[in-house]
Amino acid sequence: MTKTELANKAASTYGNAQIGALVYVYDATGGTSGLSLSQVAQITTTGYYTFNGTVWIKLLNSTDADTTNDAWVNNSTNTRVELGTTSNGVTRVAGTEVVATDAGNLGLGIVAPTTKLHVVSGGTTTTPLSAVTINDGTQALNRVLTSDNNGVAKWSEVTVSKVRGVMRPANSAIQLIGGGAGVTTNNNTISLTTTVATIDKIHLGSYIDLDPGKWEVEANVLVNLGLPASVAGLNYVFNKFTFTEETTAVVVNQSGDLPLTSESGWLIGGSTVIFGGSSGSTDAFYAVVNGKVFITNTSTAKKRYYLTLWQGSRKYSNYSNGSTTQAASATISITGLGSSANGENYITAQKIN
Repeated sequence: MTKTELANKAASTYGNAQIGALVYVYDATGGTSGLSLSQVAQITTTGYYTFNGTVWIKLLNSTDADTTNDAWVNNSTNTRVELGTTSNGVTRVAGTEVVATDAGNLGLGIVAPTTKLHVVSGGTTTTPLSAVTINDGTQALNRVLTSDNNGVAKWSEVTVSKVRGVMRPANSAIQLIGGGAGVTTNNNTISLTTTVATIDKIHLGSYIDLDPGKWEVEANVLVNLGLPASVAGLNYVFNKFTFTEETTAVVVNQSGDLPLTSESGWLIGGSTVIFGGSSGSTDAFYAVVNGKVFITNTSTAKKRYYLTLWQGSRKYSNYSNGSTTQAASATISITGLGSSANGENYITAQKIN
């Protein structure tokens, strides 16, 4: 049928009763006059037209539907919609899938996405292939993807999460838990009054607060060894430090968040203790103990870990002509151990996961 033929129909030929009528117009020229001229006003090109009760409208326009060669397929069995073909109508091969599940998961390179965005690039361990590129203006070499509290992501410089502990106030009392032969505490000083004394479990009162996660904890402690005038030659104190979660106890226990909890399992490096010695003579009375331990806070809240002198021992000897003689009984002291009185003392921690 031509546009002219439709235009020449009586005005009453097509009305509400003919809504949905379908014709194919093979000639859209002409039709400039006629009893039904207003009804053919939208006929401008060849094609199928349907009557809507007032005018003839084209059934299918290039802007009304997908006229390309690809095809979306409803896969009701697997509850997803699939882009079944490529742009030229060829069936997609494995690894090029584009699917959207009824649950709202989008899959690229995979037919069964398990997350809201599931991308499989097809790379392997020997031949990796990048799967995601995000260019938002913040991207740069060696940056990492970070997010704010709302989950909004951006590229950022790598930052180190480091925490500093709190040292016991200067001249404040320390707590002797275990003790040992000839060992006493007097406010800020540990006194050793026998020829051979063992220090055992002294709560130093310094601490560090750590959020959940794994931390590398470093402690630096100045040992200030006080010697009586009657003692000459080389003198030393050997110390082992660790961390506890207890504030008061008959026997202080190491924190269970350390990798080892047995006193017999000391290992240099990834151990539960920090080793160090202090040597003193007529011209040297100071030494620094420094070391690191790993603490894993497995709880869901911040926890406090106290620095503790777990065990120490001391001797002093006189050296003369290559021989060693034990000095007579006397009293030596360690002052300000682990307190803020000594600027060398600190506890720091760096998160490693």
